[in-house]
Amino acid sequence: MKIIFSSFLVLSTLQALRGQESAPISISISPQRASVRAGAEVILDVIVTNMSDRLLTLAAVSPELVYELDVKAPDGTAAVPTEAGLKKTKDAHIWRDNKTFPEVALLPRQTFHEVIRINDKVEMWANGVYSVRLHRKIPAELGHGEVESNTVAISVTYNPAVEKYEPQRRKQP
Repeated sequence: MKIIFSSFLVLSTLQALRGQESAPISISISPQRASVRAGAEVILDVIVTNMSDRLLTLAAVSPELVYELDVKAPDGTAAVPTEAGLKKTKDAHIWRDNKTFPEVALLPRQTFHEVIRINDKVEMWANGVYSVRLHRKIPAELGHGEVESNTVAISVTYNPAVEKYEPQRRKQP
């Protein structure tokens, strides 16, 4: 029984590694500041690496239109999207239908640096640690599926200088 289980575990691990190696790009993120006060700008550095052995051409548009942002609030729920974030999500769907866009070419193992402002898309007012990661769809000509970044933690602390603190406590217009 131990041999069968061990063989299954090794086979599963090899299949998972093979799936990761087949992705044409990798995404690595890091926050410019790991700890911020509520209301402060939260910026992610995004490094895209061509993991293939050929020249890749990727869309060189606003990162907010290319990546899906996955932000979990300190209580583990999805962070509340801002009005601007909802509009950018709608714009992303329009952009994906448009086939004309600027491009950036990446040689094998070459990297491309981008920056994303998180609090333009989601509310980050609650005190605590938020977890953040990105997803990017792999274009059909490069394969199928999506690539997921690493997960980073960003600590948000109360800021008495900011009128609103949590989305639920905001004054209604």
